[in-house]
Amino acid sequence: MPRDWPRLSRRPAPNWTPSPPPVAAPDSPGARLVVAAVTGAAQAGRAALVAAAGEAVQAVSGTVGEQSALVEQARAEQVAGVAADAAQTRSRVGAAVGEQTAAVAGASAAERDRVTAWRAAGAARAQEEVAARAGRVRDMGVEREQQAVAAGETAAGQAAGDLTGAAAQSRDHTAGGGGDAAAEGRAEVTARVGGDTARQLDESAAEARTGLRTHAAEAGAEVRHQADRTAASLQAEAGVLTAGLADTATAATSGIGQAAATTADQLRRHGAEAGTHVAAAEADTTRALDARADEQRGQVAAAGAAAVTGLRRQAVRAAEQSARAEAQAVERVSAAHLDEQTGAEIAAEAGARLTESHETAATGARAAGDGVTAELGRTGEQGAAELAGAASEVRGRFAGAADRFGAEAARVGATATGAMAGAARAATAAGDEAIAATGRGLDGVVAAADSGFGEAAGAVDRSLADRTTETGDRAREAVAGSRDRIAEGHNRVEARVAAHVPVQRSVLSAVGDWFAEQLADLWNMMKSPSFWVGLVVALVLFPFMGPGSLVIAGFLAGLTPASRTTSATGGRGGTRTRSSGTRSSARWPARRWHSASA
Repeated sequence: MPRDWPRLSRRPAPNWTPSPPPVAAPDSPGARLVVAAVTGAAQAGRAALVAAAGEAVQAVSGTVGEQSALVEQARAEQVAGVAADAAQTRSRVGAAVGEQTAAVAGASAAERDRVTAWRAAGAARAQEEVAARAGRVRDMGVEREQQAVAAGETAAGQAAGDLTGAAAQSRDHTAGGGGDAAAEGRAEVTARVGGDTARQLDESAAEARTGLRTHAAEAGAEVRHQADRTAASLQAEAGVLTAGLADTATAATSGIGQAAATTADQLRRHGAEAGTHVAAAEADTTRALDARADEQRGQVAAAGAAAVTGLRRQAVRAAEQSARAEAQAVERVSAAHLDEQTGAEIAAEAGARLTESHETAATGARAAGDGVTAELGRTGEQGAAELAGAASEVRGRFAGAADRFGAEAARVGATATGAMAGAARAATAAGDEAIAATGRGLDGVVAAADSGFGEAAGAVDRSLADRTTETGDRAREAVAGSRDRIAEGHNRVEARVAAHVPVQRSVLSAVGDWFAEQLADLWNMMKSPSFWVGLVVALVLFPFMGPGSLVIAGFLAGLTPASRTTSATGGRGGTRTRSSGTRSSARWPARRWHSASA
């Protein structure tokens, strides 16, 4: 921008000292003295007037230069101040962007670390929750198996005791009646039928003990197997839950990272926009200051030029008036006849008056120059103050803009930080609720399993009790049947003896020979298989029992699938499946009770 303004002329114009028109030389000596005095005083006065005007012009020109320099200095200072404040504002904006970006990045890292730590802890907790419930189910299986085995031992002892007691009763049957052949036959029938029944009862005692123990052991093993299957099904939920927690944590950390990146990008973009606005404001202010400074310099130069022109005009007019006055005085004096004394007196007075009047005019010129100089000084100072005020207003707006941007950046950073913390809390809360909900669902499965195992154990107890009772009934029926068959055998012996026709002997015949014949005949009959038909039978004293595992499997059918359903539905579906299996599968094989001829 041009800074070279026209310099004011420091030299008076050539026509500042006009010469008076020529007049005829005076005739008298006194007139000549007066003319010389007037001419000398006028010329000296005009020279002094011109010198005073020149000094005023020089002072005005110098003041114009000084004030122009003052305005330029003020402009340069204010432009530099605006540039410094704009740079500081941009620096503060950049610092605010950096600070909030770092804060958001730190908060993002902290929240992601918190979610990652929660994920690890949640996975461990999920494993523990599932493992604890799976362990309870396994413990149930072990406990129910032990109960089944103990119940089998009890049932086996009771059944074997009933059978061995019945065997003892069978051995205690008495033949009844005398010592004749019939008594011997009855004793044989009693011994054989009762002994055979006792033997079968003793043999069945071992079978019953083994069968009931095996049945209970198989049932208990099946309970434990089903418990292990259910526990394994529950344990599988840990993988599903852990995968869900991992998905939740991954989504949360990804969202938090994306939020941090988006916020940082917004901060940087807004910071760049703010910097652009600051630079534009700086450029606009600089142009305005330059234009205003140029305008003020032009005003100072124009005022100085006008003042110089005025001073010159005033000096010319004063010189012209002096010349005219000189000419008039000379013209009047030249025609007068004055002696030397009178001329000297008049010359002294006229010269003094002319000198005084010219000095007054010169003083006025200098005063006018001083006034103009002072006014120009005030104009320059006011211009500099105006530039400073305008720049100060803009610089204040820069500071306020930096403050507002910093506050807004802090608000954006705090909002983003709060949102990321909220996202982390929401994710961990959702994961915790998933763990809790899964725990509640698995608790339902555990409860259903416990109920199912309890029903299965009850079925085992009822099965063992039924078989034990049935075995005791069969043992008692066997003893009663043995009595009936012994009685039948006795009847057969009695009928055979009663049907025998005694041999006529002499009175001398020995009673022993007769008895021997009778006994031989009875033994021949009793040696025939047909005699024992229906008396000696094969007894089924211990009821048939199917494998205990089939019974329990029927009760627990669908329990393992129910655990998966329960995990997803809260337990009700699994309970219905288990109950349905109980109704359809809890069936015992048909009882077998028969006798066969030996």
